[in-house]
Amino acid sequence: MPKLINLTHPYEIENVKNLKEFLFILKNIIRVAERFGITEKKDGILIPVRWSKKYNQCVVDRGTDLFRDRDGITKENVDLYFYKENQKLLNKAIKYVLSELNNDKFVEIVSKYNVIKNENKFLCFEYCNGITNVIDNAKECLYPIGLFQRCESKKRSGIYNKTHKSLFVDNSLEFFNNISKISNSISVKNKISFKNHLEVYNNFLKLIQDSTLDVTIDNVITSFLWKDILIENIKKSTKGSYKDAIHFYKLKDNISTKDYNNLKFYYLTYSLYVEFVNYLKSHFNLLDSEGFVVTDLNNHIYYKLSFLNKGKNNIEKHDDKKLFAPLPLGVFWMIDDEVIELISDLKEYYKEDNWLVVKKFLVRYLHPDLRKKFTTRHYKTKKHTLNLYETNIIKYYYENYNVLLRLYDEDKHEEEKS
Repeated sequence: MPKLINLTHPYEIENVKNLKEFLFILKNIIRVAERFGITEKKDGILIPVRWSKKYNQCVVDRGTDLFRDRDGITKENVDLYFYKENQKLLNKAIKYVLSELNNDKFVEIVSKYNVIKNENKFLCFEYCNGITNVIDNAKECLYPIGLFQRCESKKRSGIYNKTHKSLFVDNSLEFFNNISKISNSISVKNKISFKNHLEVYNNFLKLIQDSTLDVTIDNVITSFLWKDILIENIKKSTKGSYKDAIHFYKLKDNISTKDYNNLKFYYLTYSLYVEFVNYLKSHFNLLDSEGFVVTDLNNHIYYKLSFLNKGKNNIEKHDDKKLFAPLPLGVFWMIDDEVIELISDLKEYYKEDNWLVVKKFLVRYLHPDLRKKFTTRHYKTKKHTLNLYETNIIKYYYENYNVLLRLYDEDKHEEEKS
């Protein structure tokens, strides 16, 4: 779903050459937030819906060129498309959304926004429950994200746009309040308004310039002054990546001088992002939230700012955090891009920790050449083992999603002892 709506962390914006440019982006985010507000972030499943003239009802449309989305996903046909074990939550979410939205109030309210006449317009909801969201939402509920206009593709009509798959139309409080009248299950997220973005930004800048950053380099804790970091001309290295930098940051691991130099730009940019998020978290009293989002309606960007160490799979609380040695620099490069992309799709609706579920999903959809990298069942016991490639995938999954995938004992092949 991230491809349908332009969700991005600030540090993921391309063409940022130095920390001064990144500071400008952070300043712009605060400026945009003053204009459009800050919305509390929920951890859920994004479900886009539109009106279908064919079915004369609301349908789910995930924005791809596949027939299921062009035709529309209904309660009657959803089991044809999402029937696997690891798709149960997504299946449930779709059925719940369609049950709550298909009523007379839906037609009455969304007609005001030309949704019934224009099938390229869609509403996006975030489905939350006790599994998808661990801070609250003990019961199922929906949060409206906004009204969007789909952009054209090879097989679908829409607005012409080279860079986006959809464009924001409306995410105003008035729009949310109107949409919430469709069903009692629809809740409106907390939205914060403020004035004087320059004061907010300058306070952050003063705080950061007066603070230090501690990094363990070659087993020695080194303290850097942020005011010195921000004036240093730090260039990007083609040998580094945010994935590796974030790994070292989250685990506070020791890093060699060579690796630090390769990752320096990415590590410092991410560290500055964390300081920025923590500052806003405190400034706007969002201590119990998972994060927040800032929507730039002019540029159709949905800035996602997530807080660290939230959730039941918090890395600091995990009993099995010592099972793996620290992930060395470059381990992500050992994992093929196709695997990482499939994991991103799967993680949207699979919230459990069974390695075999993930493995079967990957093997099913990967090219045969990549399938060869995975182990096969033991010919006698029909049980499984792990090779280095699979272990690295499990580590990658843990580092990025804080979920430790397990090969359970009942599925594990044990070599006979002589």
